[in-house]
Amino acid sequence: MNGEKPVIIPLKNGETVIFEDIIKLEDTQIQELSKLSFNRTKQEWRAAEKGVTIHLTTDQKTSILNFKNELIFNFTASEMIEEDIISVLPHAQKRINYRLEGHDSDTPLNYETLIKLAQAIIDADQVKKAQWKASRSLTYTFLSTYNKKSIEISLTFRSAIVIVTIIVPKGGPSKKDPGFTVRDIIEYKKNKQSLEN
Repeated sequence: MNGEKPVIIPLKNGETVIFEDIIKLEDTQIQELSKLSFNRTKQEWRAAEKGVTIHLTTDQKTSILNFKNELIFNFTASEMIEEDIISVLPHAQKRINYRLEGHDSDTPLNYETLIKLAQAIIDADQVKKAQWKASRSLTYTFLSTYNKKSIEISLTFRSAIVIVTIIVPKGGPSKKDPGFTVRDIIEYKKNKQSLEN
């Protein structure tokens, strides 16, 4: 995604992961990741409760926030839902229902909840950290609000903005084509704006 050559991350038993994210990791970050990645297979990493925390530089955090903001620039929360710009993993859906809405965890997310989630992505104004779990890219934790409550919302940028999970800190158009990418969303928005001007 960042135009750089993909990085090969070694895993246990000779497995590897091709890593290519929206930011370029520094050599020291890649070395640290590779030391820890070697301890588990891909399946073991995916099943693990926690992944490897990547300590981001200030510049990396700014780049990630800018990427997110550019991606959703001029979209309203409802347009994000209508254009299928966000996707919610089942694990996140359960947490959203239980932790944010007080519903049964298996209740399908309703339109109002999806709108509030889209707005939380729009309002996210700080990147807290990044995590890796044998994926091609990182999952980023953003700070935001939901119903005026402070939350952490973990996002990954794939064919859409994927909501991975929601954490509540203590105290506090038609379906897209299969080949649709995040970059396509940006291009779509630029073309849409050009036609309107």
